[in-house]
Amino acid sequence: MLFNRLFLSQEECNKIISLGKGKWEKSLSFYRKEIDTLRKSKQYTTQIKKGDWLYNIVERCFSEYNIKLTTNSLFENQIIKYDVGGFIAKHNDVSRYDESGKKTDRVYALNIILNENFEGGDFVWYDKQKNKHFLDKSSGVGAIFKTNELHEVTPVTEGTRYSFSVFLHNNEFETKKVII
Repeated sequence: MLFNRLFLSQEECNKIISLGKGKWEKSLSFYRKEIDTLRKSKQYTTQIKKGDWLYNIVERCFSEYNIKLTTNSLFENQIIKYDVGGFIAKHNDVSRYDESGKKTDRVYALNIILNENFEGGDFVWYDKQKNKHFLDKSSGVGAIFKTNELHEVTPVTEGTRYSFSVFLHNNEFETKKVII
């Protein structure tokens, strides 16, 4: 796990936020349903193709964890907007259901905070002993973790929180071998 790593510049964060302007849709729960007790946010999903600036950013981030992307496009990504009161309850990201109702399994998640002008909205990650770890609320700071690990975003109390998430499936990456 990489935690509290500076992945993006402020310029890159702003560029990612701008992708969602005017395109926000209500976020759905883990089972593609509207359940406000589990999640209250808006999101925009974009297609990320190999060679695009956003693909290059994602590739750079995962390479710091010795993960090499092997896919030509990353379909499972979210630019997320949390207004005051927005949150996502404690959960893991192992599985989800796509638009057709098919279950898909995720392996790794990348989550990056894109702005700083908000209160609350803490990204909390839980280790195996159930200890809480808080992600630094600085633009461009993020984490890469296994999708079976519990995490949440606490309610935003002031301002608007933006983040960027990408999920990798088994057929989208390979782990680089490190020789010591």
